[in-house]
Amino acid sequence: MTLNNMAQRKEGRKNIEQGLIDVLSRELELLFKLREQGLKEQRCLLEDDLEGLKQTLAAQEKMARELAELEKEREALHREVALKAGVPPETSLRELVRIGVGGENLTGLLGKLEQVVTEIKEINETNKFLVSQSLAYVRQMLNVLVPHLRGGPVLLDRSI
Repeated sequence: MTLNNMAQRKEGRKNIEQGLIDVLSRELELLFKLREQGLKEQRCLLEDDLEGLKQTLAAQEKMARELAELEKEREALHREVALKAGVPPETSLRELVRIGVGGENLTGLLGKLEQVVTEIKEINETNKFLVSQSLAYVRQMLNVLVPHLRGGPVLLDRSI
């Protein structure tokens, strides 16, 4: 292999690495937006804002679809970078960084991605809890009201 071929090969790997970094940056940006939508969902749940909740959930669904598309692109670039680096395509991003792929840009991105994903998981757990609390309240109210609707004892008479 000539020196010129080696330089072209190295340049090609750098371009693919930059493509991977670009896709990861777009994923990170989208994850930040998704985190904000999760917090907005939380506020809507706390304030019983059903219209806001509908809008938030629709925005989250759209972002999830966009994220899925970006993830396909990221996986393809990841495989290509791994093969160019001479490692198996299933090598993790963390391992690619350890062997020198992507440099500090990729290292910083991975840290931020891990952080925002952790935050999103925590927000989702809180939202899940809020939804279950709301559902428990609705069930409790139904248990109080339904016996009356089925001919059970009257809870309130019309004179009140």
